[in-house]
Amino acid sequence: MRISEELILTEFKERWPELLGIADLKLSVSTTKGLDDDMASPDCFLHLYYHDLKIEFATQIMSEPRSHMFNNKILALKLFIQNNSEYTPLIVGEYLSPKRRSVCTENGINWLDLSGNAYIKYRSLLIDRTGFSSRRPPKHRGRNPFSDKASLILREAFKEKDKTWRVREMARATHLDPGFISRILKELEGRGYAKRNKAGFKIIGAQEILAEWVAAYNYRKNQELRYFCLATSTAEILDRLRNLELPTDFNFALSLQAGVSLILPGAQFRTVHIYLEKEADVEYLEEPLMLSKVEDGANVGFLVPYYKNCVFRDMQRIAGLRVVSDLQLYLDLYHFPGQGREKAQAFFDKRLASTLIRPDAGAASA
Repeated sequence: MRISEELILTEFKERWPELLGIADLKLSVSTTKGLDDDMASPDCFLHLYYHDLKIEFATQIMSEPRSHMFNNKILALKLFIQNNSEYTPLIVGEYLSPKRRSVCTENGINWLDLSGNAYIKYRSLLIDRTGFSSRRPPKHRGRNPFSDKASLILREAFKEKDKTWRVREMARATHLDPGFISRILKELEGRGYAKRNKAGFKIIGAQEILAEWVAAYNYRKNQELRYFCLATSTAEILDRLRNLELPTDFNFALSLQAGVSLILPGAQFRTVHIYLEKEADVEYLEEPLMLSKVEDGANVGFLVPYYKNCVFRDMQRIAGLRVVSDLQLYLDLYHFPGQGREKAQAFFDKRLASTLIRPDAGAASA
């Protein structure tokens, strides 16, 4: 059960010496009553004294588990600090996951939780405590909106970010059962990612949804088959693939770095990753591409999809080759080793940001 902001603050005031884990600290708390801008004001101020240091923390209390509310807290703190630079930003929560701690740190915000994790850096003072698990592990959530079939709903909704959908209209677009859509919609509402009225439902918080989605998805869930192609470069492999004569019902699509390279030219990569519907489809490509199965040194990787129902949805044809959708490319690339995260962010900025983020979204980066 969720603990309220008031209880989080009360427990923190009772346990702060134990939570901060450092001697010679003194602490007092004051409210934000009287501030002109209630929307951007912190939940409270913490005044911490350490020897000759006095730190004035503008503090947001995090009790809400939903991502868009967390991002709103981050944004509110950043806006407040911009106009009140004498304060240091701080997030206090019951438990902050490693991902949320990283978001705080990336946004220049100190953080701590009631489980004992903390990061506070101010001049000569450094408190860095991690490794404490949640005292109240979250209960198993309902249906997974990022599962193979369920994600068809989000994929369709993301195409028209301001559209209000009726359940049966979405059912026709995705070929899913209306009852299944209603159940997933209820889960999305519970997470704060959908709103319903008499006209239908609308998906909201697309950037926050995507942040949860990439945390739940990893391209390694696909079955990967590794092959070596006798070719001088990955460009030559793509040329051969481009010129193949394949059956009209043969489904394949490029992803990961090979797919991104056709959209954002100039990227160097060592392996061409290709989605196939099933493992047996490799037989169509082994001879024409002169492939040999290998354990190490592969320059072609065939992916048998974990997302069997939707990986080929909204496929693109670019430079004479089939490429998965921009959304699927981002999902695949995000956890790819090396510079995958960096390239995923660049790809998001250039291809997805304008379609997924509403002008009024105001979400912190995640």
